Amino acid sequence: MELENKIALGSAGVAVAAAAVAGWQAWLARRSAEAAERQAAAAEAQIVLMSKERDERDSPRFAVISAVIDDDDNGQPIARLEIQQTSGVELRRVQLTASGEYVRGDASPRQWNGSVQGGTVHVELDIEWRHVEPVEFELRFNCVGARDQREWTTHARGRASRVQPSPTGQGASYRAYRQQHHRP
Repeated sequence: MELENKIALGSAGVAVAAAAVAGWQAWLARRSAEAAERQAAAAEAQIVLMSKERDERDSPRFAVISAVIDDDDNGQPIARLEIQQTSGVELRRVQLTASGEYVRGDASPRQWNGSVQGGTVHVELDIEWRHVEPVEFELRFNCVGARDQREWTTHARGRASRVQPSPTGQGASYRAYRQQHHRP
């Protein structure tokens, strides 16, 4: 009987040791899982950061090349703007809104398709009759990328004034300039 007790006692000792090893392995597995979760969270944060950096790098930028106040055919003041996309990816669509103390309504055209890199878009803004020059305005561009449909919102600011004739009478209004350089 003594041998049986020793065997039972030895078996119990082995079982306790196995349980301790199993507990230690469970603790190691839990620590490993926690480390893997931290690594996954860090990888996700890195992906988000890289995506933001890519969006910032690819974001379209616009510049107001010229802004002149002139009268439309009805004698109402309008600001004639020339806008250029100076950087960023190729665009599928651009929607434009304008604001400013003396700006009435939206810009015309309000939307165009495609990029204007290397070229310009001519835009007109209705200006209030009683305005103070220079008229300051802000343009908001809501853009959609041509390749991957990413979206951006970017802004450009400008000032518009009437073109003053030169002392020699050689100066021209924007309307005369446009007639000389009109593209059909």
